[in-house]
Order: sequence, then structure tokens, then C-alpha cells
Amino acid sequence: MIYTFKSARIIASLAVFSSVVSLHLVHATTLGAPTGLMTELLAQPELTVIASESPHLSWIVNDLSRGAAQTAYQVQVQKLDHGTVQDVVFDSGKVVSSSSSSNALSGLHLVSDAQYQWRVRTWNNAGEVSDYSTAQSFKTGKLLANAEEPDVSPLNKDFSNRYPLQIDRIKPVSIITKSNGSYFIDFGRAAFGTILLKVKVDHTDQIAIRIGEVLLPNKIQINQKPGKARRFAALKLEVSSGDKEYLLKLPNDPYNTRDAAVHVQPGVHQVFPFRYCEIDNYPGILTADDITQSVVHYHFNDQAASFQSSDQVLNAVWELCHYSMKATSYLGCYIDGDRERTAYEADAYINQLGHYSVDREYTLDRHSYQFLLKHPTWPVEWQQHMVFMAWADYLYTGDIAPLKENYEALSAKTLQGLARSDGLISASPKYQTPEFKKSISFYAPLRIVLDWPYPERDGHQVTEIDSVANAFYYRSLVLMAQIADVLGKTEDSALWRNKAVHVSKIYEQVFYNPKTGLYRDGEGVGHSSMHATMFALAFGLVPEDRRQRLSTFVASKGMACSVYASQYLIESLFENHKDTEALALLTSTSKRSWYNMIRVGSTISMEAWDDSFKPNEDWNHAWGAAPANLVPRYVLGIRPLKSAFSEFTLDPRLGSLSHLEMVLPTIKGSISARVSQTAERWNLSVNIPANTCAHVYIPCTEVGLISESNHPLSLSTEIEDAGVEQGKRVLLVKSGQYSFSCPR
Repeated sequence: MIYTFKSARIIASLAVFSSVVSLHLVHATTLGAPTGLMTELLAQPELTVIASESPHLSWIVNDLSRGAAQTAYQVQVQKLDHGTVQDVVFDSGKVVSSSSSSNALSGLHLVSDAQYQWRVRTWNNAGEVSDYSTAQSFKTGKLLANAEEPDVSPLNKDFSNRYPLQIDRIKPVSIITKSNGSYFIDFGRAAFGTILLKVKVDHTDQIAIRIGEVLLPNKIQINQKPGKARRFAALKLEVSSGDKEYLLKLPNDPYNTRDAAVHVQPGVHQVFPFRYCEIDNYPGILTADDITQSVVHYHFNDQAASFQSSDQVLNAVWELCHYSMKATSYLGCYIDGDRERTAYEADAYINQLGHYSVDREYTLDRHSYQFLLKHPTWPVEWQQHMVFMAWADYLYTGDIAPLKENYEALSAKTLQGLARSDGLISASPKYQTPEFKKSISFYAPLRIVLDWPYPERDGHQVTEIDSVANAFYYRSLVLMAQIADVLGKTEDSALWRNKAVHVSKIYEQVFYNPKTGLYRDGEGVGHSSMHATMFALAFGLVPEDRRQRLSTFVASKGMACSVYASQYLIESLFENHKDTEALALLTSTSKRSWYNMIRVGSTISMEAWDDSFKPNEDWNHAWGAAPANLVPRYVLGIRPLKSAFSEFTLDPRLGSLSHLEMVLPTIKGSISARVSQTAERWNLSVNIPANTCAHVYIPCTEVGLISESNHPLSLSTEIEDAGVEQGKRVLLVKSGQYSFSCPR
């Protein structure tokens, strides 16, 4: 029997989706007051303090009509005194603009240690004006001058412009009495926290408490030797006379609390990942009201996203990865896992994409990005991931400021400083000059990591001139050209593009092996790993006429890589129309699968596919949660094309699935979609948020065979034909509720 995570949240979300579909089918035209206000990307800024003199503001355009788009807005900012409005300190007037995300308002200047509120109203393309939104309040702390930068030290003290950590009390799902005073407690899922225990005694005593992640085969006893980084602790709780509640104090681990590790926020208790608890010598009868997990995590909306499909394994995998985004946020910064508690760039990028896909909150991602710019790590490819993170931040938030502020740093993170005379980069120490090290803010030697752990490399022979490192280099050059475009740096954009074209030509000469038809691992190497071809495919280095054959080769290898590289493996398959093969990996129940993480007993994504592949793995690595982003971005096919989802793709790849439905949060509002297919027909119902446009891919090339809302498709200002791409009709669809159908 397949184990699945059942959740009232999913059922409720799907019910809401169904009601939204019914509501929008009547094509309501009411323009409501804006909702979803965000100050510096914070939906609840009152929980923290703002350190920006002129904070960026975002809102959701609340217009249910088809084709609804904002044409203008007006923002008012008021100063408060103990909650009472004192003055309007800023009024933008009517600003003709379609932008509703990360708006920087000219002339808005706040003062330190003050309280404010702001509100906004919008005009639509019919010339109608909305009511003002409900005001959002916030406080300022010490505002940073232009030359100052936020504190992003590992000590984790400054929580301005991001949420302080949240502590929840989680009740057990079961308590088993083992003997008089001895109990086994299951909290249902692992979390980072400790134990809160109510005890009533008339004398000083000790209660034995054991917590852990892994069970013995009997399933009612904690494994006290789970192996390496799987956690277990046996502690004594001192209790005194009276009826009291005690917090179990956990000792610091000297390894994951060292200087390089990200520390627990001051004032927050030390945490430990555990699901199970055993208690001995408890006086009286232990009930669910007496014991709770005191769980630490970053601000998270469990209801923001939902997913359900016809495949129960895929549902369970998505739920595992969805929860992993919340559970691993316990330090207020993306980190690798509990063993090191260190921020790594590649881990953070996968975490970032997953977090964007399950919650409409971006400040944890932004802080982690800023942190890693100041505290980089040793792998070559990890440095290059910073360009990936910067571009994703812009696409999902629409905020241009980080690109502008960090342009020079990002230029260095391409590692163009390691380029030899022919244009390819080298990991040779001779290129890692003091000037180069200063440019990337890292002074130890860089090394190529390729994949982790080492046995997951499919035999790849790492060389100083390596195909994978240079594939990352090429992709970072392409992204820097796009960043330069956004910033209006026309000359730079041309330079980046020319450099990318040149690198692609040399890449082909050095790494492509015409005898085998595969890409070599490195210069002068005869071996061709899956990784060498996979990354070339994922990053667009393979000529069109070879992609079908090489993607078939990659698919034939199965999951011959780690949980980290699986992100790029599955991207490369979907990008090259190996939908069935990609979905088969996502739904696999083999040992090298996400389902195996569930089967072995973890409720958070793991560092490796199984303990047997990495004996010191931990069971709480967000880099193992790639399906959190792969499912919405490729199975449902929703990816931003322009900043802040002003345009996005909707290109479902169902493979063998009969249906799926999802609610996906974005800064512009939630996208709700249901896709189904039978042997005869393909159907899509979708709610597209106002102020956006979806590029909808219909698996039918003939416009005349496509229906919308049970009528023949009628092209209009809301639905435009964009031609045929890869055997699908592409429709440009503006906001509103639509139901498309076509024969298969």
C-alpha cells in the first residue's frame, strides 16, 4: 500500500479552487480594492521592522474580469502615533504604470523608529478606479544609509526586513504506554525543536527523555544508533516540586554551532530534528495536553499552495517536499542540513525555487542570497549558482534593486576571471590569483564539486578544464546578458552574449566527441558521464539536431546522480520533451527515488537517496526537495517568462497522469489550474491572476478543434494565437477564468 500524506489543507484548497472556477465562469467585472499588500516583500511587516528608507511595495490587483490589467495606481503613506493616524507623509498621486510588484516610489523617505501604514488603489484598462485597499501597517527600525549594508553574519542577529523565527507547539499524533511511567510518543513529522513537558510532582526528581528521527524495525522504539548524522539524544530533565511546564534544554553540537555555521536566532532555544520521543519515570498519566514539540521555523503559510494528481506517489512526494520548505527554515537562512548548518549556494538555489513554488514569501530567499554573497563556499559551480539565484529572485519578485546593487559581484561570480586564452574556465590554482579571490570574496582554493557524494558522479573524471564547470559558465554568461538587458546596460549585454557564443563554440570543439556522439567529461578525457551531457542539455549547449538522441541517452541512465543533480537531470528531460521519462523518475519507487525517503521513514527530504549511498547523510536537506519546484514548473508547466509573473508559461506535461490540480502562489496572486486527459480529450481549467498573461500550450495544432468554456475557441483581445511550437498551439491568454478543451 502506498503511503500518502493526507491533509485537510489540500482538500480545502481544491474546494476553494472549484468554487473559484464556478465564480469566474460568469465573467464578473467587479474591480475590488487591492489585496495581498507586501512591504519589502513581507506580507505581515508588522511582525518585524523595516530597515529601508524607501521600502518597495507590492499588491495584488483585485479585478475578476477577463483581460484585467492595472493601468495606474495611487499609494498613500501615513505616519502613526500609537496606532492613531497623524499625517499623510507621502501621496504618489495617480501614477500611470502597470507595475504592481516591488515598486520603488520616488519621493518616499521614512524616518527611523517610527510607525507607518500605507494603502493603494488601482485603475484598470476600462478606466475604472478601485476603492483603497485595507491599510497595511509597519514599523521602521534603524534605517540603513545608502552606503550601509544589512548585517548578514552567521550570528543571525538582524531580522529587519525579514521575519523573526516562529515557535509553534505541536501536539503528538499518538502516545503509547509501554510500562508504568514509560511512554513512546509520535509527533507525526520530524521538526526542528525540543520538548515541552508538563509535570506535577511533590519532590525533586529526574525524568529520562530520548528524542530521535529513526525507529527500530519494531516501529515503537527509537533507534539509539541511527548512524552518523541521523539524530538521537538521551537527556535528563530535572523537575522540582509543583505543577510546572519544562522546556527540555538541548546541548549545542560543537560542529554545527561553530563560527562558519548559521546560528540560532538570539532568544530562540536550541533545536534538534526529531519526530519521536520516549519518556521514562513520568509521574501520573501522560496525555497529549502534557507534551508538545516546541518547533522553530520561519514564517510560512501552509495554505498558500496545494497539489493533487492521479498518482499517489507523486502526491506524497510533493507533500514531503512542500513540508521540507517549512521544516528546514528554522535558522532564518537557507542551510544545507543539520550536520553542518552551513549555507551553500547550490543548496540555496534549489531551496529558493521550491520555496517560491509553495509560499508567497520571498524574504528568506533574499536574505540567503545576500548572506551567500558575503559568505561564499569552495565549489566552482556553487559560486556560479549566485547568478542563478539573482536571476530567479528578479523573475519571481520583479525587484530590480538587487541586480543593480550586486552587478559587479555577480559579474565576478560567473568566474570569468578563471578563463584561459581560448575562453574556457580552468580550476587550475594558477588562475586563482589574489585579485580573482578578492573579486569573489573567497580566499581559499576553489575546487570542482560536480556532484555529491563522489560515487554519484556516474564515473565522471573531473579535470581542470571540466565540461560541467564550463556548462555552468556558459549558462551564467547567458543570464548576465539578460541581467544587463534589464539594467539597460546595452554594451555589457552585447559583450556577455558574444562571450557566451564564443564559449559555446569552444565548448563544442573541446568537449564533444564525434566518435561516440557524447560530451567528454573534460579536456583530453575519453570518458563521457551522464553529467557531461545532462548539463549541456539543461543549459542549452547542445545543437538542435542532437538533442533528441542525447536526451534519450541521458534518460537511459535513470537516476545516475545525486538528489542535487536530479534538479538538472529532470529539467534537461522536460526541456527536451522526455516527459514520460521525467515523470517516471519523479514517481519512481526504487531505492534512488524521493519515495524511498518516505519509505525509510523520513518526513523531510534527505541529503541522499538512501543511507547506503551516503553513510553520514542527514534526513533534513532541502536540496533533496527538488520536486517542490519541478512539479509546478514542469509537470504543470508554470514558469515566469517576465519579471513578477507579468508573463508566464502554462505548458502541462502530464505523461501518464490522468489529471492534476494545483494552486500556485505568485507575487501577482495565486494561479489555480486543473488539467485532465482521457484517451479522447484533453482539458484545462485555469484562473489567471489580474495583471498577468499566460502562454498556454494546447496539445492540438488546429485552432478550429480547440474549445473554450464549451464553445469553439474565439480569438479576441483576451486570447491571441501565437502559433505552433513543438507540436502544440500556443495561446496568449490574459487574466481571468478559462476552460480549454481539445481532442487527443
